[in-house]
Amino acid sequence: MCIIIIFHNNEDELDHAFKEHISKHQNIKFCLVDNDSKDNTLTLLKTIKEDNPDHISIVEIKKHVTDETAKKAGARYMSNKYDLKHIGCINVNSIKSFKTHLNTLIDWVGSHETSLMEFNQKVIDRGAIKASLYKSIFCVMSYLKQINTTPFKPLL
Repeated sequence: MCIIIIFHNNEDELDHAFKEHISKHQNIKFCLVDNDSKDNTLTLLKTIKEDNPDHISIVEIKKHVTDETAKKAGARYMSNKYDLKHIGCINVNSIKSFKTHLNTLIDWVGSHETSLMEFNQKVIDRGAIKASLYKSIFCVMSYLKQINTTPFKPLL
C-alpha cells in the first residue's frame, strides 16, 4: 500500500515526531508531495527521506497545482517505481478540519492498513470507481467520514 501525502507550506507539521511516526510504518510506501511550498517544507521532507530511503519518495512540484493534480503526480511517480494496488491520499491542510495532527493520522493509517485496503477493494469490486490507477486512489479522510469515525486525539 502507498499513501500519498500532499504538503503545501506545512513545515510546522514536519517536526522530529513526524519522522519517528512515518519511520514506524516500514510496510507502507509513502510519497511525500511538495506542492510548491514557499517555506522550509521541501528541505524538511528531503531530510526525512534520507533516514528512510526505502519506503519514502518525494515528488517536488515547482508550480502550485490543484490537489487532484498533485495527487496524480504522486500516483504516477509511485506507479512507475512500484507495483501498487492500493494508493491512498492525505492532504495535510485538509486534516485540520478533523482537529487532529498528522502524526496521529499516520499512526492510525499504519494500524488500520488492512481495513483501508479492504475498503478500497470493495469500492473497486462494486464498480463504484474504475480500477484505473487514478480513479482507484482513495482519500483517507473520506474513508473516515464514510465509516463515521474520528479515532483521533483532538488538537489543543
